[in-house]
Amino acid sequence: MSPAPDKRFYTAPFHQLEAELRPVLDEFATGDPLRPRRVVVISSQLREHLEIAMARGGALAGVSFHTLGRISRSAAQPIINQLDKKQLPPLGGEAVARRVLEEIAPKLGPLRPPVGVEGWGEAAWETYKDLKESELSPESLRAAASGHVKGEAERLADLALIAESIHERLVALNLYDETEVLRLAAEALEAAPATVAAPAGIPTIFYGFADMNALQRRFALALCHGAPEGQQCGPLPAAFFVPAEPDTPACEFAQPFIDWLESREFTRAETGPTRRRPLEALGKSLFSRESLPAPPVKTALKLIAAPSESREAWELSREFFYSDAASPPDARGEIGLDNTGENIHRWSLGGKDEMNTCGPGHLGQTCQRELNIPGGGHHQVCQLIYDDHNKRQFREKFP
Repeated sequence: MSPAPDKRFYTAPFHQLEAELRPVLDEFATGDPLRPRRVVVISSQLREHLEIAMARGGALAGVSFHTLGRISRSAAQPIINQLDKKQLPPLGGEAVARRVLEEIAPKLGPLRPPVGVEGWGEAAWETYKDLKESELSPESLRAAASGHVKGEAERLADLALIAESIHERLVALNLYDETEVLRLAAEALEAAPATVAAPAGIPTIFYGFADMNALQRRFALALCHGAPEGQQCGPLPAAFFVPAEPDTPACEFAQPFIDWLESREFTRAETGPTRRRPLEALGKSLFSRESLPAPPVKTALKLIAAPSESREAWELSREFFYSDAASPPDARGEIGLDNTGENIHRWSLGGKDEMNTCGPGHLGQTCQRELNIPGGGHHQVCQLIYDDHNKRQFREKFP
């Protein structure tokens, strides 16, 4: 019986994790400097950064850097080719969901789209993807409905019908989306890890993930040959580098992911001596309004950034509500959201390779979103200009 593989995780700020990566890569080489090792990261920008940072430390043979999307596609591509599936075109998912909703509307209850209200197709498509990423099937939703009161049960039944109908339409059209790529990749690795992940026995490090959805977690375990039904190829080390500082309120969102790692028998590893964080004072106040002194002038700028669009919107909202005392009623400033343009495009911390921009926006102007956060579902760095006039408008729009 082979010994248990070395499975560990590190939690620290990004600058500390980067210092730990090279020693772990050397350790996973187990004396063979040419042994293949792979690092899976959250974005192509981070991949490029790590390739440069590791090269500065000297020659590093046998190490490859991948994004999660690229490595999952390489594992799923043979199945996609065999099934002759076609990828959804841009906005194709929203179009499919909109048509499906129109057809099944008479069968829906509480989630029946109101007549003349736009956006339900887009919402249905995003919900469908969320359910797939959470590995919640229509059958599981219907089973859950039996244990709820009537109103909730009807909503779960509607969700099951919507998800089932969209899936059937995609199958009929022989189309696939990115969540389907991840599912096929996980199944392929679980069925034949030694062939799909060839060459077998590659130590894997996941770097920069503070959370993963259920489908990503399943794929990650399969890539580490750690899926419950997976085959072990001897002692195979694996590690997660989680960018979270323990015992800080800003990193509480990462705790469920850390708990999951521990439940999968990954053990917490100690990091080396604490290194001074670049721009430490700014880093401490980035997510905490209470620790930030009042802006010195009315037109002061503050950068707001977060690991995801939803958390970024939350932090921006908190800034609007908890900014300093109101200005005189006739004050006419501006709260503006403005992405930093192409300079941030290359080094965005987002989990995707692109940024879509719609330019600067103000709460007082008409735009396609109430809050007019620039971009289309990608991480941004935004600029916030304090303003009490538009803050009142914000409170009226979001009571």
